[in-house]
Amino acid sequence: MSQIASTNAYEATDFIKRPKNRLITKVIEVGLTTLASRLLGLLREILINKFLGGGLGADLFFTAYKIPNSLRKIFAEGALSAALVPNCVQLGHAEGKKAVSRLITLTLVIFQTILVVWCGIIFWQAEYVIRFIAPGWFIKEGVMYSSSAIPIIGKFFEWIAPAWYITTPMSLDIVPIILYIRILIGFIICISSSALFAAALQVANHFFIPAFSPVLLNVIYIGGLAGGLWFGCSVNLLCYLILIGGIIQAILHVAAYFWFNFSLDRPTSQTWHVFGKVLSKFIPCFLSMSILEINLFVSTSQATYLPSGSIAAIYYANRFMGIPLGVFAVALSTILLPYFSKIGCYAPRRLGFYLFESAKLIAWITIPLMLLLMFFSEKIFLTLFLSNKFTLMHVHSAAILLSGFATGLFFFSLNKILLNVFYALHETRLVSLLSILVAATNYGMGRLLSASYGAQGLVYAFVVAGIVQTVLLCSSLSIRYGIKLYINSFLDFFIRSMIQCFLISILFYSIYKLAECILFVTLPLGLATTLMQTYIVWLWTIPLIFACFVILWATRRFFGLKLVFLD
Repeated sequence: MSQIASTNAYEATDFIKRPKNRLITKVIEVGLTTLASRLLGLLREILINKFLGGGLGADLFFTAYKIPNSLRKIFAEGALSAALVPNCVQLGHAEGKKAVSRLITLTLVIFQTILVVWCGIIFWQAEYVIRFIAPGWFIKEGVMYSSSAIPIIGKFFEWIAPAWYITTPMSLDIVPIILYIRILIGFIICISSSALFAAALQVANHFFIPAFSPVLLNVIYIGGLAGGLWFGCSVNLLCYLILIGGIIQAILHVAAYFWFNFSLDRPTSQTWHVFGKVLSKFIPCFLSMSILEINLFVSTSQATYLPSGSIAAIYYANRFMGIPLGVFAVALSTILLPYFSKIGCYAPRRLGFYLFESAKLIAWITIPLMLLLMFFSEKIFLTLFLSNKFTLMHVHSAAILLSGFATGLFFFSLNKILLNVFYALHETRLVSLLSILVAATNYGMGRLLSASYGAQGLVYAFVVAGIVQTVLLCSSLSIRYGIKLYINSFLDFFIRSMIQCFLISILFYSIYKLAECILFVTLPLGLATTLMQTYIVWLWTIPLIFACFVILWATRRFFGLKLVFLD
């Protein structure tokens, strides 16, 4: 601990005093806008649930939607940003905004050209795309339904389909899902453009537009859904709303790009050289930074072998797990990437200290959130989603999956920071190889566990893969780069944090159960049930949760919890 104290004193003159305050301000700024987006997203999911329910209709839409949604996370939150931002930071520091503008222009032209061609192929061959991402829908007694035009696809699906999944065929009309994919495909082009311009905005330390544009997207989405429910519109409306929202996001990023005095400039030979470095990192980053989304993509594809509604249950559970993950972990990793990139240029070994402090902060916040998600998992779906289309069976299934996802919240959050450390060191090949191992773990464990546990087994595999990724990344940083991990100090902090969390959890549980008993004893049964089993329960439960986090904050020093980013 004395070594950490001396390190703390050393760092105070560089990052911990003045830049730390700016960092916390930026994290709060991005976190609040992301929170607003996630809360609007919650309302959006409730409306989608009213629109689709939890059966086959929802499975069809979410299967089509996962292509643009996954690529959105890969481009906006993953590979493209990780490959582009460090190089933009270096260019901006060394040569100014003109050099950054040239790089963005060149990247925009090349990437968008490739994407337009790719999206055109998906639009043209939408049926085969469906057969690839939802193979379980086309199996009957071990024989794959496939077009004679490309018989090798059918053989491939027969090979990847585990024997225990062989079921009778679903009565499936794939015409609607083909239309969904063809409408949604333009969203990929819009969101990739936004990600490119957002990289330049991060160089200018402007994070508001990238964080605010999803809020606006959700506002458009919600308004259209409400109108669609009122007028009884078709599912096609959802697809068009997503596309329109993507167009508006792109327009906002373009406007902000020029507002901050960036431009579109002809690239020079130096620009081509830097672009080569970006491209050499993008493909490895595609695997490593986006592994969480890739694993979810694989899990939902494996879920097509399971009973109808499994894909929808996984989607809804993952969305609720994504609220704390996006509000905190994504916001923190987004802000830290430029800082890590600067530190990695002149003092890479000092990254170990920032990683240690980041891990402490993540543990202190995600452990209580994990317990809350597990405690309220069934209450969430019961109060917000229960309907004729989303029955008690769906509620119970989604609640179990949410509890499973919540167990991996700390590891999913920490992995985003760990990956940023590698990118700050300009290391992408190693993490790509590790990501392949993680993806193989997720796929293999998914096949093994889903045989006995169904969709719950897929979630278990997803979490195990996240834990494996954490272990592999930490080991590689220590062995390959000699970065000190402060494991003993972290374990000491973790134990103290668990003691604090345990005691406050007992207090929270006692107050919650006491309030529940008082309601049922003093009020008529119907009114008490309304207060406990409908969305009204959150009107008094959320303030109670907030009060507990205030107690966590106020008592942290009593338990000896020191957090450099907050103290």
